[in-house]
Amino acid sequence: MLPWSACSLTLMPVFDFSSRAPNVDPCAEIEASEYDSVTSLANLATKDGVILYAGVNDSEEDRLKDRNEHLKAFEVQFPKSAQSKNGDAPPARIQSLSKTALFKPPQSASAKKEGYQRIVRLSPPQRVASGAPNKRIGAVASSLAGDENEIVVFSATSNRPDKDKDVIQRIALSKGQEANDVDIFDFGAGKFKVAYCLDHDVYVQSVQYDFNKKKSLGRGEEDRKKLYAIPFPDVFQKKGRPKIRCLRWLSPSHILLLVNKPNRTGVELLILRLYEEGPGSIILRKTFSRHVQAAVDMDVALLDPDSNGAYQIVVAVAAIDVSLSVITIDYHGQSRDSLGRFNSLATYYNVRYM
Repeated sequence: MLPWSACSLTLMPVFDFSSRAPNVDPCAEIEASEYDSVTSLANLATKDGVILYAGVNDSEEDRLKDRNEHLKAFEVQFPKSAQSKNGDAPPARIQSLSKTALFKPPQSASAKKEGYQRIVRLSPPQRVASGAPNKRIGAVASSLAGDENEIVVFSATSNRPDKDKDVIQRIALSKGQEANDVDIFDFGAGKFKVAYCLDHDVYVQSVQYDFNKKKSLGRGEEDRKKLYAIPFPDVFQKKGRPKIRCLRWLSPSHILLLVNKPNRTGVELLILRLYEEGPGSIILRKTFSRHVQAAVDMDVALLDPDSNGAYQIVVAVAAIDVSLSVITIDYHGQSRDSLGRFNSLATYYNVRYM
């Protein structure tokens, strides 16, 4: 079962994908807010279901008074049996758990009214079934807060992170900037790297955290590196500069970038190779067919590794023509630390939420 955020509504349904039936229906739903829509969503697995972190603003009246508990938590409990007595799938249960604020209250009136939580991202769960559960961190990024946008990295060990005790780092963005996407890689032993992209730039922030002492061991801005910038067009060309829409970690030394060309003239996937010293470099790119004029979102799944640490990567790219392109890439393991080519697996058209 997976949660789904209907961004233009306050209703948040849960869908059951365990059946191969042609239609997928909600098995539980909740009204997430009476004031605003759900703008971002992430989940933590529990013994009986998942904890959902959702970005939902409070009322405008509360926001103007510097009270906006934008990070809401919901609990989904899955049914213990696959079927009920009448043969139908039993419903799941979803309920509100908590709400909290991690962003600093904006100073300007326009930022108080318009600002919201655009992104919530969690570090990946434990990929080895026999391993002990890993403690995870999260990151939220604000949008439309004028010159006050920020990224907040926090300890995701509670359904209600505390803005004083659980905030690990705050990444203040420069005037007029906001993060288009954020992703986290877990290196183990409380060491993480948070990658984020602006329109034209990619940064990586190193994070080291002692979960037992609830203490950050990093150096803040000193651990932040600008790894890549989209090149400016040739001085004699009239084309604009492409923009980075999304990014995802593929391995400890590879980041995938989803890039929209200017004026809806196409979409590219770029693989950014990271090095111990200096900036990264683009080592591989894929240009989509002409019908993909611009992309709106991307997600990546890292499949289970083999005994050598090699695994396959599945990439899904959603375009403005309501198509979904699915691509695979092979990672050859840390001994080789290299990737294979992009392989187009399938393209689905008229992919809509009904």
